[in-house]
Amino acid sequence: MVASRSPPSWGTLIWNAAKILLVYCAAGPLIGLLVFAVGLSLIAVGGGQANGGWIGPFVLLYGILFAHFVGLAWAGVAAVAAIALHYVVGQSARWIGAASGTVSFAMAVVSGFVRLPAGTESPIGPAIDSLGIAFFGLMAIVHVLAAFASWLLVRGLLRA
Repeated sequence: MVASRSPPSWGTLIWNAAKILLVYCAAGPLIGLLVFAVGLSLIAVGGGQANGGWIGPFVLLYGILFAHFVGLAWAGVAAVAAIALHYVVGQSARWIGAASGTVSFAMAVVSGFVRLPAGTESPIGPAIDSLGIAFFGLMAIVHVLAAFASWLLVRGLLRA
């Protein structure tokens, strides 16, 4: 005989949602800052800046003051997506973090907070430089990796 599990109570559902929201909003912006700093250093070094690796520690030093100011709203968007996905597919799915980060990035793009910069005019029309594309890609990586790491942190705290 297989024991059937009763659905979780409303209290458990709300408590799990609160834990997801708290972990995403507390840890997500800090993880995003770390990914952003490393990514900026890689872009600078890859772009030929001899001392470009120093931008990462500089961004970390001053970014710690602004990480939550910049990233809290997007962490909240990712958390709401993670909560919805958690209740649809269950907590065992590891891809929920990456999916919630993708939702957050998509919302940032649609709302205009993350966009490719306007290119300079050339004889063949507007041209976007590679730095703008690299920065756009870095922002996608920041959203996805911060949400993925936040999901990995919160998974152990959730109860069925």
